[in-house]
Amino acid sequence: MTSLAAVGKGVPDLLIGAEGVTILVEVKGPKGKLTDDQKKWHSSWLGDKVYIVRSKEEMAKAMWDAIDRADFG
Repeated sequence: MTSLAAVGKGVPDLLIGAEGVTILVEVKGPKGKLTDDQKKWHSSWLGDKVYIVRSKEEMAKAMWDAIDRADFG
């Protein structure tokens, strides 16, 4: 897991990779909304889904989704 938060300009907060699967995660508070830069970046992203998480449970769901897609080999 790598924090990308300092990059700014709409780039998601976290880059998480394991077993050939990479996910991007935007971390928000319970009522947090995407900024205009985030909306623009997310809509221009050509890779896999960007997860927007607002709780530990949503983060766990994103991680399990990545694990389900992983190739353990």
